Formats: sequence, structure tokens, C-alpha cells
Amino acid sequence: MNNVLQLMIAVLVIRFAYGKQNRILGGQSVKPMQFPFFVQLKIAIGSPKTFFECGGTLIHPKWILTAAHCFSATFTISSEMLEKNYVQALMGSEKRAKKLNDTNFTIRPIQDVYLHPEYLYIQDGKQMMLINDIAVAVLKQSFSTSLSNSITTISLADEGTSLCSEGIIIGAGRIDFAKNFSDTVQYAKVHPKTVDEISLKFKSPKPTVFYSETKFFRGHTFIGDSGGPFVCFYNSGIFIQYGVVSGGFNNSEKKTTITEYESVDKHMEFIRSHVSLGSPRRTSVRSDSKHNRDSVVHRQTSSSTGRKIFLFTFLFSVATYILFS
Repeated sequence: MNNVLQLMIAVLVIRFAYGKQNRILGGQSVKPMQFPFFVQLKIAIGSPKTFFECGGTLIHPKWILTAAHCFSATFTISSEMLEKNYVQALMGSEKRAKKLNDTNFTIRPIQDVYLHPEYLYIQDGKQMMLINDIAVAVLKQSFSTSLSNSITTISLADEGTSLCSEGIIIGAGRIDFAKNFSDTVQYAKVHPKTVDEISLKFKSPKPTVFYSETKFFRGHTFIGDSGGPFVCFYNSGIFIQYGVVSGGFNNSEKKTTITEYESVDKHMEFIRSHVSLGSPRRTSVRSDSKHNRDSVVHRQTSSSTGRKIFLFTFLFSVATYILFS
């Protein structure tokens, strides 16, 4: 491990180590078929043995919803990676997938990725900016959602649905600073907040996001949880996805972690541009040939709503090295 990465990790540990380090940093283990719409994404770099990971959701048997920075941040997913099946969606188990081609899961390689046309990622030293951090990915083969209850799609929020007062976040990322992962997917309950309700204030708040704020290690996302869902559960037994985990930052004075979510309802126009919707909250697939086979292309546009986010944004640039060093 080189000196720069050692220093970065040491800073992270000193800054964020507080409280008990367990689960999704304070979450609970998922039970079989509890969240059958949750997707684990594995993305290999160079070879199947070196990969990073994100979360996502199945919004149609052939479509995944996740964060854009999972596919285009420090590098961009290439057509070669897609052709070699180095980008995979894994479903069908509450266990954490430990590798590509994990035989304990139903696996579907990703065929193409579509980033939000105004997605923006800028990194400046230890700070970064993420705007419209949302993407959809089409699979080479649909998941079967009719044979069992272990794989299902999830409904999406639209402008006519109200955000719940308590939601659920789901992830399979790291559970502490010592390279540890749980054997199962984790979840935690959090309360959504507006930008005016969190403990840190921004000069230029973004209009497409909402937040949650939790005491350190008391139930918040961490490295590897990007792209995972914020969902609401209703007495009717229906899950509705309202958010996509984008990034996070910390208030060391309050000893809290603030997680940022892209609001699904704010991005329905983008989602519908690639995924036909059979009803206001459900999706279906349609063909779309307007894509670049050489790489995942996105248009980076400047925006006054952007702001810089601390390094602690669950990105894979550090996580990949830690996992496989």
C-alpha cells in the first residue's frame, strides 16, 4: 500500500471512527426475500479478480436503476468491459456477493449503461462534485420475476406520491474501516430531510436531492453502497423507491453522517426516456439504439447548483485498492 493511500485511510479512520462499527455501519441483516428488488453490481477492472461494487434496483426485468458515478467517475465503463461480461448484476439471495460469477446468485451481465445527460462528476483534490448522479442499465438477458419471490421489480415514485417520514436504505458495502463485510446484505431505517433540516448548510443546494442524517455508525451507508435505494414501505405491502444513494459527508462536530440521495421523482423524465412505463409507478422495456458502443458517454454541463462533497462519498476509488491490496 503506498504512502498516499495509507495517509488517506488514516485520515478517514481518525475523522470518522466513532461508536460501534458493525453492519451497514449500524444496520441489520436482510432476511431471505425481504428486499427481492435489490441488485448487487460488480464491476471488474482489468480482470475479474479486481472489482468494485455498487447497489441498485430492478425497475423492470431488464433494467437496473443506480448511481451514475458507479459507471463513470475516475474512469468510464468501456465496450470491452461490457463485452467480456465484466459488469454484472446479481440477484436472488440475501447473501453478499463476494465475486463476479458468484454461483450463489442469479447473474445477468449488463449490455449498456445510460447516464443522465446532465450528470457531472468533478474531483478536485480531496473534494468532488456530483450532479444528477443517476443512471439506468439494460441487461443482456431479463431476470425472471415470475418463478419465485426471490427476484421482483420495485415501483418508482412519481410527482403524485409523497415521501414517507421513515424510509429504508439497503446496501452490501463495507461495514467498517478494516476491510470487513457482512455475510448478508444490510439495511437500516432513516428519516429523510430537506437541505434546511440537516446540520450543515450549503451555499448552492441542489434541487434534485434529499438527505438523511445519522450518528456515526448508527445506520448509514458507506463505501460500496452507492446506487442503492431509499425506499418507503406501505401497509398494503408495496415498496416504492424514492431515492438513489449518491454520496455523503460528515459533521465532525455533531458526529453525524449525512447521506445524499437523488430523488427518483425528479428524474422520471430521464428514466422514461430509456424505459417505457406501463403505469405511473412501474416500468417496462423498450428498445433504444441511441448509444455509444465504445464507451459510456455523458454530457458534462456546468451548473450553479453543484457543490463539493467530502471524500467520504462511498466511491470505489479507495475501496477497490483496500479490497484487493
